[in-house]
Amino acid sequence: MTLAAQPSIDRVFGLLVHMFDLVDEQVSNATNALMSADSTLARQVARKDKEVDVLELEVDQTCETLLATLSPDLQQIRRLIAAMRINGELERMGDLSKNIAKKTELVPPVHIWSTKTKLIDLADGVRRIMHDTRDALALQNRLCARRVTAYDLRVDRAWREVHPAVSALCAQHPKHTEALIHIVSVGKSLERIADHTKSIARSVIYAVEGVDMRHPNAQADQVFA
Repeated sequence: MTLAAQPSIDRVFGLLVHMFDLVDEQVSNATNALMSADSTLARQVARKDKEVDVLELEVDQTCETLLATLSPDLQQIRRLIAAMRINGELERMGDLSKNIAKKTELVPPVHIWSTKTKLIDLADGVRRIMHDTRDALALQNRLCARRVTAYDLRVDRAWREVHPAVSALCAQHPKHTEALIHIVSVGKSLERIADHTKSIARSVIYAVEGVDMRHPNAQADQVFA
């Protein structure tokens, strides 16, 4: 371990935890704004996104500097690679939260769809995945990171039920058809947030164990076979 690099790498992961907390707040505010038709709260999501963008740049620049100047060892290089992957995932999650918030004024009245789609279950599942992944990131806990995959399956099931539920609602409320389509878009954004969160958990495993779980069925020696 290169001792000179370690405090700076630890600081990078501290920035990522802070960034994760900002994105978690964005996801929470975006879904709450949607459920309560709160346009003021929805606008806060967009403002918070600027803070996330600033942190994204800081993390990238810090990682580049560390790789170029401090000669980190192999384990530290893995952590820096993981940090840059996590950084990108968090930025995309923030953008998806902003997209959800933008739907607040476009969806139909909440009473029409809130209990008849799986959107609330989907949002709850995403928040649970994010909670475990945040713990995994903050504690560098590989076991916590591995639990995320099981929760992701529940999110996938809830997402698969959104589209047929919205189709049924369109038949019942034809005048709201165009607005109801936005519910499908929100569901897709939530499902993508879950995917990005799972990717963060995989990057934590890579940082801690050195195991790359992005493509479990692929091996490097098969690429040129």
